[in-house]
Amino acid sequence: MDATAGSARSPGTTATTRSPATGTVVKRHSVVTRLTHWIGALAMLVLVMSGFAIFDAAPYLDASDLSSPAHRILNIGAETTVAGTPRGVTEIFGHKFDTTHLLGITSDGQGGEAERAFPGWITFPGYQDLADGRRWHLFFGWVLVIVGTLYLFFGALRKEIPLLVVRPSDFPKMLPMQLYYFKLRAEPPPHGKYNPLQKAGYTVLLFGIVPFVILTGLALSPGIDAIATPLTALLGGRQFARTWHFIAMLALIGFTFGHVFLVAATGVLNNMRSMTLGTYRLGKKRRHRTMKRQLFIASSMAAALSGCASVTNGLNDNPTVHGALKVAEDLNHAVIGTHGRAKLYSEADITRNFPTNGDDTPSDATYRGITGHGFASYALPIGGLVEHPQTLGLRALRAMATLSEITRHDCVEGWSVVGKWRGVPLGNLLKVVRPKPEARYVVFYSFDHDSNGQQFYGSVDLAQAAHPQTQLALDLNGAPIDAAHGGPARLRIPTQLAYKSTKWVQRMELVSTFKPIFGGNGGYWEDQGYEWYAGI
Repeated sequence: MDATAGSARSPGTTATTRSPATGTVVKRHSVVTRLTHWIGALAMLVLVMSGFAIFDAAPYLDASDLSSPAHRILNIGAETTVAGTPRGVTEIFGHKFDTTHLLGITSDGQGGEAERAFPGWITFPGYQDLADGRRWHLFFGWVLVIVGTLYLFFGALRKEIPLLVVRPSDFPKMLPMQLYYFKLRAEPPPHGKYNPLQKAGYTVLLFGIVPFVILTGLALSPGIDAIATPLTALLGGRQFARTWHFIAMLALIGFTFGHVFLVAATGVLNNMRSMTLGTYRLGKKRRHRTMKRQLFIASSMAAALSGCASVTNGLNDNPTVHGALKVAEDLNHAVIGTHGRAKLYSEADITRNFPTNGDDTPSDATYRGITGHGFASYALPIGGLVEHPQTLGLRALRAMATLSEITRHDCVEGWSVVGKWRGVPLGNLLKVVRPKPEARYVVFYSFDHDSNGQQFYGSVDLAQAAHPQTQLALDLNGAPIDAAHGGPARLRIPTQLAYKSTKWVQRMELVSTFKPIFGGNGGYWEDQGYEWYAGI
């Protein structure tokens, strides 16, 4: 938003140029600039709020490649006091602070309080929902990229971009400009369309903060990491990239507050007219009203935030709006797809105490019947749209287990570990059964069921199934996969998030579409709102 300070100088004039008369209304911004400004501002707001919602799932930051309490620099959680009451605790570099009602124990976005990192009035949606938070985040990530590209393209055509870039000659004018904003100077220093502080802010935003936010976000994607491994390595690894992403978000918030302050300090109505109607009125500001306007803006923003959760929850629950967010998934799948290969790690990197992410093993009677004797009686049926249906026993599968790799396991919640996986390349299984021409997807049915009796399942397309790193895993860290970790056989896709790696695989089926299967979204977690393509 424009926040140009000056008394009677038109955009682009210098100190020696004759100024137009005070009160003259001049054209300020093009339609493209105004549209991209407001859409970009909305995108950044939703990205920050949905980012807080995503962070709530793993409310800590590590300065390392993998999740490591030894390298933890921030942790937001809760603990029980001696009196037996919960309190919110924020730990920064080992120092604990009581943040009850603000962080750790705070608003649940539905009128109460709960154990969560950030309050519901600054998350999107307000209630805790990782799947939907990701949907909003990924959709508006694309919005930001598209409008940012349009802004730079049309700005270059109109020769506006050079006016935004800070130059050496601007640095001596920054202190006088700051003094003017704080009412310690009667007039601003001579400047063109944008004053020195504006140019410094826009330079940092357009060519620093926003690109860094995008790059650090992309580094969290297992699909992007497979394509551009050096990017993640340059940032110090996946968890370190997550930390940098959080820091970049804080910088974005800081810029926004500074920007709003400049707008308020130099005439709210004039600046709003400049960025909505495209016109700007030259002349003296009635500075005695500035403080009242700033207080009004601050109180209005506080009131808006207090009711934000009900608005975000309403939007998130709207089926039409929610359906539109799925466009981002199609774009991600088209752009990232199954290109590249996941980074390989060394034996020294293996996480020996590999987490289970849940304590329950399947209660299915059939599963309980095969758990004895090392799952010796396990057999895997492969059917559906295939030329040669097969039922392969564990011994036959082990004879086909030719793929052994040490790769990173990225949970959708945010944590990362490394495991050594050995199993059957899924592409080799497909060669045995020979998919029919109409087959498009491989569906994996699990022995496991949720508390409502719904069976867990997942699916991949044939392109992902044929990826050289996609396997039906039988061993983890040098031993047969146990029941707690999804044994005797589980899917392993290192180029996608871990929820795509179906555990306790009971049978496989090749289909032309997964729409008739259970919720029709291609997997149990997808039926709960998560993306079918989880490469990002």
